[in-house]
Amino acid sequence: MDAIVDRSFNIFDLSDYSLLHIFKYVSSTDLYHLSLTCKRFEGLVKEKKLWQYIDAREDPNTKDKVNYCINRINERTKEFLVCSQKRDVQILPEKLFTTRAYPNLTVLALENQLIRGDLAKLAEYPKGLVELSLRKSFVHSHSTFFKLSYLHMDNLKVLILDECGWVETYMLVPMSKYPKLEVLSLYKCKKLSDNDIAYLSLAGCFGFKRLRVLDIRFTGMEFKNAL
Repeated sequence: MDAIVDRSFNIFDLSDYSLLHIFKYVSSTDLYHLSLTCKRFEGLVKEKKLWQYIDAREDPNTKDKVNYCINRINERTKEFLVCSQKRDVQILPEKLFTTRAYPNLTVLALENQLIRGDLAKLAEYPKGLVELSLRKSFVHSHSTFFKLSYLHMDNLKVLILDECGWVETYMLVPMSKYPKLEVLSLYKCKKLSDNDIAYLSLAGCFGFKRLRVLDIRFTGMEFKNAL
Protein backbone atom coordinates (compact mmCIF):
# COMPACT_ATOMS: atom_id res chain seq x y z
CA MET A 1 0.00 0.00 0.00
CA ASP A 2 1.31 3.45 -0.91
CA ALA A 3 2.42 5.61 1.96
CA ILE A 4 0.00 8.35 2.95
CA VAL A 5 1.31 11.71 1.74
CA ASP A 6 0.49 14.84 3.66
CA ARG A 7 -0.74 17.24 0.98
CA SER A 8 -1.72 20.05 3.35
CA PHE A 9 -0.39 23.46 2.41
CA ASN A 10 0.39 26.50 4.51
CA ILE A 11 1.11 29.84 2.87
CA PHE A 12 3.77 30.49 5.49
CA ASP A 13 5.78 27.62 4.03
CA LEU A 14 6.49 29.76 0.99
CA SER A 15 9.71 31.72 0.76
CA ASP A 16 9.74 35.51 0.97
CA TYR A 17 10.66 35.60 -2.71
CA SER A 18 7.57 33.56 -3.66
CA LEU A 19 5.29 35.63 -1.45
CA LEU A 20 6.57 38.89 -2.93
CA HIS A 21 5.89 37.50 -6.41
CA ILE A 22 2.28 36.74 -5.39
CA PHE A 23 1.87 40.12 -3.72
CA LYS A 24 2.67 41.85 -7.03
CA TYR A 25 -0.85 40.93 -8.17
CA VAL A 26 -2.60 42.15 -5.03
CA SER A 27 -4.39 45.52 -4.84
CA SER A 28 -3.07 48.33 -2.67
CA THR A 29 -6.05 47.95 -0.33
CA ASP A 30 -5.38 44.23 0.03
CA LEU A 31 -1.70 44.91 0.71
CA TYR A 32 -2.82 47.15 3.55
CA HIS A 33 -5.03 44.36 4.92
CA LEU A 34 -2.15 41.87 4.61
CA SER A 35 0.04 44.20 6.66
CA LEU A 36 -2.41 43.81 9.56
CA THR A 37 -2.30 40.01 9.64
CA CYS A 38 1.15 39.22 11.02
CA LYS A 39 4.65 40.65 11.50
CA ARG A 40 6.07 38.73 8.54
CA PHE A 41 3.51 40.07 6.09
CA GLU A 42 3.76 43.53 7.63
CA GLY A 43 7.45 43.59 6.77
CA LEU A 44 7.09 42.04 3.31
CA VAL A 45 4.42 44.42 2.01
CA LYS A 46 6.68 47.39 2.72
CA GLU A 47 8.86 46.31 -0.19
CA LYS A 48 9.11 49.40 -2.40
CA LYS A 49 8.59 47.58 -5.69
CA LEU A 50 5.07 46.60 -4.55
CA TRP A 51 4.15 50.29 -4.41
CA GLN A 52 5.03 51.47 -7.90
CA TYR A 53 1.34 51.61 -8.84
CA ILE A 54 -0.84 52.58 -5.90
CA ASP A 55 -4.60 52.54 -6.42
CA ALA A 56 -6.08 52.85 -2.94
CA ARG A 57 -9.57 53.97 -4.00
CA GLU A 58 -11.19 50.64 -3.18
CA ASP A 59 -13.34 50.57 -0.05
CA PRO A 60 -12.89 50.87 2.83
CA ASN A 61 -11.33 54.32 2.53
CA THR A 62 -10.60 54.69 6.21
CA LYS A 63 -8.10 57.25 7.41
CA ASP A 64 -5.78 54.50 8.64
CA LYS A 65 -5.71 52.79 5.26
CA VAL A 66 -5.24 56.01 3.33
CA ASN A 67 -2.41 57.15 5.62
CA TYR A 68 -0.74 53.75 5.31
CA CYS A 69 -0.80 53.98 1.50
CA ILE A 70 0.45 57.56 1.57
CA ASN A 71 3.39 56.42 3.66
CA ARG A 72 4.23 53.80 1.03
CA ILE A 73 4.87 56.40 -1.70
CA ASN A 74 8.53 56.24 -2.64
CA GLU A 75 10.95 57.24 -5.38
CA ARG A 76 9.78 54.28 -7.51
CA THR A 77 6.09 55.18 -7.37
CA LYS A 78 4.62 56.00 -10.78
CA GLU A 79 0.91 56.21 -9.95
CA PHE A 80 -0.87 57.23 -6.76
CA LEU A 81 -4.67 57.18 -6.62
CA VAL A 82 -6.53 57.77 -3.38
CA CYS A 83 -10.09 58.56 -2.33
CA SER A 84 -11.64 59.74 0.92
CA GLN A 85 -14.84 58.49 2.52
CA LYS A 86 -16.03 62.07 3.05
CA ARG A 87 -15.58 65.05 0.79
CA ASP A 88 -14.99 67.47 3.68
CA VAL A 89 -12.04 65.50 5.06
CA GLN A 90 -8.46 66.46 4.24
CA ILE A 91 -6.36 63.29 3.97
CA LEU A 92 -3.28 64.41 2.06
CA PRO A 93 -0.47 65.93 4.14
CA GLU A 94 -0.03 69.55 3.08
CA LYS A 95 3.75 69.28 2.63
CA LEU A 96 3.82 65.82 1.04
CA PHE A 97 5.23 67.04 -2.25
CA THR A 98 7.48 69.76 -0.86
CA THR A 99 9.47 67.67 1.62
CA ARG A 100 10.36 64.86 -0.80
CA ALA A 101 10.81 64.50 -4.54
CA TYR A 102 8.93 61.85 -6.50
CA PRO A 103 10.66 61.91 -9.90
CA ASN A 104 8.73 58.99 -11.39
CA LEU A 105 5.21 59.99 -10.30
CA THR A 106 3.18 60.63 -13.47
CA VAL A 107 -0.43 59.81 -12.49
CA LEU A 108 -2.10 61.34 -9.42
CA ALA A 109 -5.73 61.04 -8.33
CA LEU A 110 -6.96 62.86 -5.21
CA GLU A 111 -10.68 62.17 -5.29
CA ASN A 112 -13.66 62.99 -3.06
CA GLN A 113 -11.63 64.89 -0.49
CA LEU A 114 -10.80 68.35 0.83
CA ILE A 115 -7.71 70.02 -0.63
CA ARG A 116 -6.43 73.21 0.99
CA GLY A 117 -5.28 75.25 -1.97
CA ASP A 118 -4.03 78.03 0.27
CA LEU A 119 -1.60 75.66 1.99
CA ALA A 120 -0.43 73.44 -0.87
CA LYS A 121 -0.42 74.82 -4.41
CA LEU A 122 -0.52 72.75 -7.58
CA ALA A 123 2.79 74.33 -8.64
CA GLU A 124 4.38 72.43 -5.73
CA TYR A 125 3.20 69.04 -7.02
CA PRO A 126 5.57 66.74 -8.94
CA LYS A 127 6.63 68.38 -12.19
CA GLY A 128 6.44 65.11 -14.12
CA LEU A 129 2.67 64.65 -13.68
CA VAL A 130 0.98 63.61 -16.91
CA GLU A 131 -2.48 62.93 -15.49
CA LEU A 132 -4.25 64.58 -12.55
CA SER A 133 -7.73 63.76 -11.25
CA LEU A 134 -9.53 65.79 -8.58
CA ARG A 135 -12.87 64.10 -9.24
CA LYS A 136 -15.52 65.03 -6.65
CA SER A 137 -12.96 66.84 -4.50
CA PHE A 138 -13.41 70.29 -3.02
CA VAL A 139 -10.45 72.62 -3.45
CA HIS A 140 -10.49 75.39 -0.87
CA SER A 141 -9.00 78.62 -2.31
CA HIS A 142 -8.99 77.08 -5.79
CA SER A 143 -7.72 80.26 -7.47
CA THR A 144 -4.62 80.15 -5.28
CA PHE A 145 -4.26 76.41 -5.86
CA PHE A 146 -4.14 76.74 -9.67
CA LYS A 147 -2.27 80.06 -9.79
CA LEU A 148 0.60 79.96 -12.34
CA SER A 149 0.58 76.16 -12.23
CA TYR A 150 0.86 76.04 -16.02
CA LEU A 151 4.44 77.29 -15.67
CA HIS A 152 5.29 74.21 -13.62
CA MET A 153 3.00 71.50 -15.00
CA ASP A 154 4.39 71.49 -18.52
CA ASN A 155 3.94 67.71 -18.92
CA LEU A 156 0.26 67.58 -17.92
CA LYS A 157 -1.86 65.93 -20.62
CA VAL A 158 -5.01 64.86 -18.74
CA LEU A 159 -6.94 66.95 -16.19
CA ILE A 160 -10.09 65.45 -14.64
CA LEU A 161 -12.35 67.72 -12.60
CA ASP A 162 -15.59 65.75 -12.82
CA GLU A 163 -18.36 66.73 -10.38
CA CYS A 164 -16.36 69.63 -8.95
CA GLY A 165 -19.03 72.23 -8.22
CA TRP A 166 -16.46 74.96 -7.54
CA VAL A 167 -15.15 75.02 -11.14
CA GLU A 168 -16.30 78.23 -12.85
CA THR A 169 -15.99 79.44 -16.43
CA TYR A 170 -13.22 81.96 -15.77
CA MET A 171 -10.98 79.08 -14.69
CA LEU A 172 -10.85 77.85 -18.28
CA VAL A 173 -8.39 80.66 -19.08
CA PRO A 174 -5.54 79.47 -16.82
CA MET A 175 -6.36 75.85 -17.67
CA SER A 176 -5.98 76.63 -21.35
CA LYS A 177 -2.34 77.53 -20.76
CA TYR A 178 -1.15 74.02 -19.93
CA PRO A 179 1.09 73.52 -22.97
CA LYS A 180 0.50 69.78 -23.48
CA LEU A 181 -3.08 69.40 -22.22
CA GLU A 182 -4.98 66.97 -24.44
CA VAL A 183 -7.93 65.88 -22.27
CA LEU A 184 -10.01 68.14 -20.01
CA SER A 185 -12.96 66.49 -18.28
CA LEU A 186 -15.50 68.81 -16.63
CA TYR A 187 -18.39 66.38 -16.38
CA LYS A 188 -21.18 67.69 -14.12
CA CYS A 189 -19.37 70.91 -13.21
CA LYS A 190 -22.61 72.79 -12.62
CA LYS A 191 -21.17 76.31 -12.35
CA LEU A 192 -19.83 76.29 -15.89
CA SER A 193 -21.88 78.57 -18.11
CA ASP A 194 -21.65 79.79 -21.69
CA ASN A 195 -22.97 83.16 -20.50
CA ASP A 196 -19.37 84.12 -19.71
CA ILE A 197 -18.52 84.39 -23.38
CA ALA A 198 -15.41 86.53 -22.78
CA TYR A 199 -13.65 83.79 -20.85
CA LEU A 200 -14.67 81.19 -23.42
CA SER A 201 -13.30 83.33 -26.23
CA LEU A 202 -9.99 83.96 -24.49
CA ALA A 203 -9.48 80.31 -23.65
CA GLY A 204 -10.42 79.15 -27.13
CA CYS A 205 -8.41 81.72 -29.06
CA PHE A 206 -5.17 81.80 -27.09
CA GLY A 207 -4.98 78.42 -25.36
CA PHE A 208 -5.84 74.72 -25.56
CA LYS A 209 -3.39 74.30 -28.43
CA ARG A 210 -3.28 70.50 -28.11
CA LEU A 211 -6.74 69.82 -26.66
CA ARG A 212 -8.40 66.77 -28.25
CA VAL A 213 -11.14 65.92 -25.73
CA LEU A 214 -13.36 68.33 -23.78
CA ASP A 215 -16.09 66.73 -21.68
CA ILE A 216 -18.72 69.32 -20.69
CA ARG A 217 -21.69 66.99 -20.35
CA PHE A 218 -24.27 68.06 -17.77
CA THR A 219 -22.83 71.54 -17.33
CA GLY A 220 -24.28 74.96 -18.13
CA MET A 221 -22.31 75.08 -21.37
CA GLU A 222 -23.92 74.18 -24.66
CA PHE A 223 -21.99 72.09 -27.15
CA LYS A 224 -22.62 74.56 -29.95
CA ASN A 225 -20.57 77.13 -28.00
CA ALA A 226 -17.92 74.73 -26.78
CA LEU A 227 -14.26 75.40 -27.46
